[in-house]
Amino acid sequence: MRPEKRCVGAKRFHIVALAATLVCATSAWAAREKILHNFVNLPHGADPQANLIGDASGNLYGTAYNGGEHGLGAVFKLSQGTDGKWTQSVLYSFLGTPTAPTQQAA
Repeated sequence: MRPEKRCVGAKRFHIVALAATLVCATSAWAAREKILHNFVNLPHGADPQANLIGDASGNLYGTAYNGGEHGLGAVFKLSQGTDGKWTQSVLYSFLGTPTAPTQQAA
């Protein structure tokens, strides 16, 4: 019986394909992501959730479900100027997502 001859080109192709797969796999594993800037839409708040509450000075306070500095809601204040125009300022921007209340064991 004669020994079977293998094509040198096929062997070289398999080696190159294996090397390319290993290079791609290691570079994908080493990839890192860094957020450069988070664009928050509606920085003064959006979607008010309750009635406004007034104080003795005539300012109004409220909460917003969306918006704010982090996009997770805000507490805001409305102040009326001497010209009759309202000015809004954000007093607090929420930082995290709300969590469900935990149930206590009976």
